[in-house]
Amino acid sequence: MSINWIGRSKETLTQYSANKQNFRLMLNEWFYNGESYDLEEPCEACELCGYREIRYQFTIQNRVNHNELLVGSECITRFDLSGIGENGEYTAPQQTQKRVQRDRQRLIKEARLKRVLNCLIQLSFKAPQLEMEKTIEKFQDRGVFSPKHVLFIFWKLDEGKVTYDPRDFKVSLRRNREKDQMDELKDWQLKKLKLCLTPAQKRTLGLE
Repeated sequence: MSINWIGRSKETLTQYSANKQNFRLMLNEWFYNGESYDLEEPCEACELCGYREIRYQFTIQNRVNHNELLVGSECITRFDLSGIGENGEYTAPQQTQKRVQRDRQRLIKEARLKRVLNCLIQLSFKAPQLEMEKTIEKFQDRGVFSPKHVLFIFWKLDEGKVTYDPRDFKVSLRRNREKDQMDELKDWQLKKLKLCLTPAQKRTLGLE
């Protein structure tokens, strides 16, 4: 933790806190209120420490004067800020840090699902004969694809010159039919599909 980083944070807290003298008392006034945002790209600065290239913002609120700051997750962790629980109670820093991580993972997942959905929508315009409505509806319901289905989608996305990241597409291997499809894949198909698999799936299939 650099001196400049702490210095900028102290200046900010002095400006927006009720207490203007004691740094620890200033910190005690602030809590994470559960509001978080995905800016879709790292384009903002943390309003507490000034660190740039923040993509995921988390709102901390002053319990005395109700001021709010949009900060990065690291500031909440490093300063051991408290949070607010589901019933409105204040939570300890350790619980708050876990919630921040859950909220961050939720934002990451929502962004990934949005990217996949956008790809499917683009494909529906590029290849209307595919009747993508059912695929989109099924994806919105399950969030995953069967092995052969996702490879078919990749083929059509490539054919339609739609930009996509294979890692955004997740594969289900729970059903016997889906497991059987894996056994039928050729080496080049398996290589491409590997990008969609979770670490646990790779371990199960011996693909690490």
